[in-house]
Amino acid sequence: MGGTFMSDRPPEWMTKFLRLYCKSELLDAIEGDLHELFLRRTKKIGRRRASFLYFLNTILFFQPFTWKSKNQSSRLNQFDMFRNYLKIATRSLLKAKMVSMINIVGLAFGIASFIMMMAYVIDELNYERFNSRADRIFRVVYTYEASGERRTVAKTAFPLKYEFLKYPQVEKVVRFFRNRMDAATLKYGDQLFTEDNILFTDPEIFEVFDYEWISGNPETALTAMNSIVLTQSMAVKYFGDENPVGETLLYKNSDQLDVTGVIADVKNSHIDFDFLVPTELQRQRWMNEASNNGYDFEKDWKWSGAWTYVLLKNGSVKPEFDKQLLNDGIDYFGRLPNSKIDYLYQAQPLPDIHLKSDAIADIGVNGNLSQVYAFGAIAILILIIACINFINLTTAQSAYRAKEIGLRKVMGAHRIHLIWQFITESVLVTTLGMGLGLVLLEVMLPFFNMFMEKELSIPYLQIPKVSLLILLGTIAVGFLSGFYPSFYLSRFKPVKTLKGNYESERSNVGLRKSLVIGQFIVSNVLIIGIIVVQMQLDYLKGKDLGFDKKQVIILKHGTKIDDKLDLFQQALHSNPGVEVVNQGYVAGTGDWNQSFRVNGEDLEAAKGMGFKHVSYGFVEMYDLEIVAGRNFSRQHITDSANAIMLNEAAVRNFGWTNDEALGQTFTYIGGSDNKTRYVTKVVGVLKDANFESLYEQVHPSVFKLSNWGDVAIKLNASNKAELFTTIESIEAEWNKISPQWPFEFSFLDQQIEAQYKKEERLGQMIQFFAFIAILIACLGLFGLATFTVQKKTKEIGVRKVLGASIASIVLVIAKGFLVLVVVSFIISIPLGYYLALNWLADFAFSISLSPFIFISSGIISVVVAVLAVSSQSVKAARLNPVKTLRYE
Repeated sequence: MGGTFMSDRPPEWMTKFLRLYCKSELLDAIEGDLHELFLRRTKKIGRRRASFLYFLNTILFFQPFTWKSKNQSSRLNQFDMFRNYLKIATRSLLKAKMVSMINIVGLAFGIASFIMMMAYVIDELNYERFNSRADRIFRVVYTYEASGERRTVAKTAFPLKYEFLKYPQVEKVVRFFRNRMDAATLKYGDQLFTEDNILFTDPEIFEVFDYEWISGNPETALTAMNSIVLTQSMAVKYFGDENPVGETLLYKNSDQLDVTGVIADVKNSHIDFDFLVPTELQRQRWMNEASNNGYDFEKDWKWSGAWTYVLLKNGSVKPEFDKQLLNDGIDYFGRLPNSKIDYLYQAQPLPDIHLKSDAIADIGVNGNLSQVYAFGAIAILILIIACINFINLTTAQSAYRAKEIGLRKVMGAHRIHLIWQFITESVLVTTLGMGLGLVLLEVMLPFFNMFMEKELSIPYLQIPKVSLLILLGTIAVGFLSGFYPSFYLSRFKPVKTLKGNYESERSNVGLRKSLVIGQFIVSNVLIIGIIVVQMQLDYLKGKDLGFDKKQVIILKHGTKIDDKLDLFQQALHSNPGVEVVNQGYVAGTGDWNQSFRVNGEDLEAAKGMGFKHVSYGFVEMYDLEIVAGRNFSRQHITDSANAIMLNEAAVRNFGWTNDEALGQTFTYIGGSDNKTRYVTKVVGVLKDANFESLYEQVHPSVFKLSNWGDVAIKLNASNKAELFTTIESIEAEWNKISPQWPFEFSFLDQQIEAQYKKEERLGQMIQFFAFIAILIACLGLFGLATFTVQKKTKEIGVRKVLGASIASIVLVIAKGFLVLVVVSFIISIPLGYYLALNWLADFAFSISLSPFIFISSGIISVVVAVLAVSSQSVKAARLNPVKTLRYE
């Protein structure tokens, strides 16, 4: 029958129709008789008439006695069939324990990593979603061009609130402000704490943003100027388990603040705070300070100091609001009628701010959308690697299942039954892998949260949908993993498999190699990522910034002793461990932006530059280099009033040489009322230093003497013990001069390194998940190496008898895998280069992508692959050849 031609067969669709309705116990007899009749008629009357008669016969047999039964016993048989599938699957897994264990462990790591990383991705994408009005809340920012560079600023002027309230599209406006210029303390009883996370805001905040209230009335919580709202964690910190509403906190040793509410800790919001205080409190404090001359920021259009959020009446009015905002904002709402600078105001949707905003002076450290997508991609790739292991190992062991498949087909099993059998095995393995994966997830999640500063958890029971998704995900992964093996194995021909001819190698070796290459491409790219991120971090930490940041401490409450600073400096003058005490701008921190113009030029010629208020010891403290002119000096009486220094970037900004800049005069508008006109003269030029983050180029900067700002101290210690002894002596002097304020400080070098914490976390996570990806890939290699060794057992014996060494035998076994690893490495180089180059583009200063990076990743991949296959190879090479030649 093997030589039957297509012309000898009845039309296929007619046969399928017969099989569709006919009982299985009658089908063989009826189909055989009809086929025999068809062959006779074909010879006598031709194929066309024979086909027509065959069709009539299939119709005539369509009678109740031939119809398939759908009674209860049929349904019971289906259940029994599934139970049988499960039983055979369990036996198969127990029979191939090593393969089963590799598959289960690989899937467990893949599933655990996938769930954990997707939880992170979902958490990042869900920022601000707890706000019921999120689709109507927008933050107003503006973009302008300064020194040839476009900048987007997250803050706006305080008076803008009242302009926006005139807009017909706007329902509410809420501003936030954080006073970074002066550290704040809160006191309750004998507890005194310095608090860095106090936000000033408007009373309407709770009409715009949704916060979960624990106690207090949101409608009146911040209407009084001397009120404060706490988060739950801060309420516990100060008051324990007691209800703090009605209690009083002392703010900066002067203002009594009544606790009017407690809200749950805010999560998944870029607006991070521990305390909320009315903006009016800070306004009155500044207006009442004698040195401020009644300064009122509600009337100050020059200072962008507030984060401003508008609640629109409905989403459909957004285009109208954008148009009016753009038109009014170009000339700064009419407040700068003579300015030639265009201010492009935009409204950022609230949910977009965390991942899509790149504005300077943002309210906090935002996330990165590209990084979130990269995490999601890595999560999917790790799961795919785990599934590839299953496919590879299952198809590799096809030789051991071929005879089983042949026998079952001979016994009457249809291909669909075999497909369901193998898919059942796959789902069973995936279920076991999921169980182990959830255990691994609970072990790994606390470490992941610690690295990423998250509080992720998987609410299996709290949210039934999560458990349902995990269950459906298990089934889906099982189907995806088992789809190809089930169709591949089920197509074996019984005659060939029972004769031992199952064409396993020729038919699937290409796919298996491709899958291994795919696994190691992912692993190689992750290894390249590890090396690039780590080298960039080392570069950022070790780069010469142009100033000395070592042994510099910043006093948190230094601004509180302005009137006693001279006394404090004199007390420290005799301390050999203290080199310089400086008040003003601290190198490596933020500054003011101020418009300067060369005296005599038009207003539109003004250029925005960083304005850094410093003291006489600034240059010495940070060991800055003067490239032209001189330093500030007390011997020059006029220096305190009108002398300035520029950096080289500022000189280039005006198109001068360093010597040409000396003696140039500038004017700017400033003072507490922002109306005073100052005339200044350049006395020196400083060599460029990276005072800003290395994400940015050196900004043009102006340095001017002042008598206010942070207090920093340069220490001179030869070891840690001497360093902390000096700090203790400084604290003693502080407590004598200012006992009402706590002595608290931070190290400048640590503060600068903290700017790159996001990169450090990224590097740690890439390392962690790269390790998992490589581990899963190596499990697959180990399993494939085991099968290779088993297939080559006799060959190994023959080689040993002929005198082959252990090393040569190991090489024979391992070289096939090493070739795949090398191919994957070559393919991964352009991909890794492209991704690394895109990531480094965010930095103004970065490493170069040298060949060393890619060669190192290749060596690591090869070493890992050798370790994965060497144990089985060496074990096989050491076997007694007598035993290997007897192996079946």
